[in-house]
Amino acid sequence: MHNESRQPTPGVRLAARQALIARRGCVGQNNQMLRFDLLPLESAGPIKLGIPRHEVASILGLPSKSFKKLATSKHPTDAFLDSCLQVFYKGDDPIVDYIEFSRSPQLSVVYKGIDLFQIPAKEMIRRMKDEGDFDCDSEGDPRSLLFPDLSLSFWRPTADDLYFRTIGLGGVGYYDIT
Repeated sequence: MHNESRQPTPGVRLAARQALIARRGCVGQNNQMLRFDLLPLESAGPIKLGIPRHEVASILGLPSKSFKKLATSKHPTDAFLDSCLQVFYKGDDPIVDYIEFSRSPQLSVVYKGIDLFQIPAKEMIRRMKDEGDFDCDSEGDPRSLLFPDLSLSFWRPTADDLYFRTIGLGGVGYYDIT
C-alpha cells in the first residue's frame, strides 16, 4: 500500500496560521477573529514599524504570498491571512515601512477601543475628526481619508460603501510629499 503524505487543506492551514499569530501577540484563538491594536507611527499589534522582515516572519509565520506591489518596489510585499494583512518594506535590508489591512471576518483592527472595520464609515469619520488634521478626496462622505500626522489612512471603493475596506499604517513622514 502506498502511503502518501497529505497536505493540509487551506482551511486547516489558515487555522494553524491564526493560532500561530495568536500565540505571538495578536488576541484571538479557537477560530476567533485576530485583533490588531493600532498605535499610530509605531505598530499594529505585534508588528512594529521599522522591524526587519525576518522578525515579521517570526511573528506571523511565512507569508501566504510575496509580490511586488509596484514594478519599482525594491522589496516584495508580504501577504498574510489570505492577503487581508500586507506588510511593505523599505531600506537596503528590508524593514517594515507600511502595514495594510483589508476588511475581513478574520481580523479586527482597533484604535482607541474602536474596531475600525465594524463601524460605518460616516461614524468613523465623525469620531476620527478629533484625531488631528486630515485630507480626504471629497467633502461630506469621502472614499479616502488620510491623517498625515498619524500616517494613518482609510479607503473604500465608493462613497456608497457603508464601511471602509482598507486601513493603512505608516511611520513618521510616510505620507510626506517632498
